[in-house]
Formats: sequence, structure tokens, C-alpha cells
Amino acid sequence: MRERLGVPKRAVARRAALALERGRPREDFSGSFRKYLDAKFRLHLVADNMRVFGNHLFLFQGDILITAWTIPLCFRKAAHHE
Repeated sequence: MRERLGVPKRAVARRAALALERGRPREDFSGSFRKYLDAKFRLHLVADNMRVFGNHLFLFQGDILITAWTIPLCFRKAAHHE
């Protein structure tokens, strides 16, 4: 997980907590970025919460982090401005 986020090992839990608290849910977005988020959400059937925080996409089951991805460059503007 830390390789994907580019943070030290001890910072992964802190980053996940911030994403859960301050991240924006996928329902806040529209258009092609929303379609991308929906496709990623369907990949993990156990996930019940998706958050966009910074340049990363976090999937949670409850408050447990399942995985994280870096948002592709073509969607970063949409992730920060909507």
C-alpha cells in the first residue's frame, strides 16, 4: 500500500484516516470521472465506501482500508475542482 501512496510505512494509517474523514465520496462527482469511480468501485464487491483524497482513491469496508489507487492524470483536474 505504501508504494502506491508514496508515503512512509508509518504514515499509511494516518493517510487512510484522513481520507476517511476528509475525503469526498464518489457521489460528489459526475461525468467521465464518476464513471471511472463506479468502475473501480465495482471491482471490489466488499467495499462499501470510496473516498477521493488528494491524488488518490481509497476503498474502505467500514473503516478498514481495502486498497488505494493513484488517480490517473486525465482525471486529476476533475478530482480537485468538482
